[in-house]
Amino acid sequence: MRYLSRMHSTSIRFGTLQTSLGTLLLAARDERVVHISLGDSAAALVEDLGQRERHRPAPLREAAADDPLHGWIRQLGSHLDDGAPLPSLPLAMTGTAFQQRVWDALRVVPAGQTVTYGALAQTVGRPGAVRAVGAACGANRIAVLIPCHRAIRADGTLGGFRWGLERKQALLDRERHAG
Repeated sequence: MRYLSRMHSTSIRFGTLQTSLGTLLLAARDERVVHISLGDSAAALVEDLGQRERHRPAPLREAAADDPLHGWIRQLGSHLDDGAPLPSLPLAMTGTAFQQRVWDALRVVPAGQTVTYGALAQTVGRPGAVRAVGAACGANRIAVLIPCHRAIRADGTLGGFRWGLERKQALLDRERHAG
């Protein structure tokens, strides 16, 4: 996995797929995933991607039909819809050092299990930074592969999720039943 503080000026390619959790958008640059999101429509997800990438000097373009990115999308779609193994895709995660520590901690939480924001704060060495952990989860741009859906409140409720609480619950339910 590679963390990038600066991105190159190559274009960001994206593709979409309809899944049982809604539309899946996956975007890549330099053969690394930079963005995965779930939503109600491809148009809305592409618009959101454009807004998130507006400060970067790279154009967005839909991936060509023969682009390997489509294989990644199908693998992730199969995971979401059919319970296929979670694909191991090359990621380019951008964020602060703190956000990256939170995301790394989330990636070791086993599928089907949850962790509280407070426990994550302890894990990353900042026990008083519960809200900052929540903010790091909210800043995550790579749904499912960086499993922020596994982070919950101390009282056991779901908390927030950029892609909707119904999707968060569905992801958790699928992971619990797959194991």
